[in-house]
Amino acid sequence: MPDAPRNSRTFIRLLGFLGSYRLSLAVSIVLAIGYQAAGLVATYLTGSVAAAVKAAGKPVQVIESPNYHHLEMAESLGNPYGPNGRAALAMMKLAPT
Repeated sequence: MPDAPRNSRTFIRLLGFLGSYRLSLAVSIVLAIGYQAAGLVATYLTGSVAAAVKAAGKPVQVIESPNYHHLEMAESLGNPYGPNGRAALAMMKLAPT
């Protein structure tokens, strides 16, 4: 019975088949890392801008809505029971009907 190939040799051999896709694989990895980094930077910038506005003596309210997609946040402004609509009505000292 022949010896089974080692896992590392098999993996290297499989990577050889990906040679023609090397550029698109590298671009995909860079874009995935960039997407994750952009999310972290956006969160950091939101906090730092809110802190700067608060330090200037202006009223600040950071609305955290973990169950909303970022595109849904703009839509929630038109809903008096959504997070942004509720905050807008509170700023105008109105209550949802």
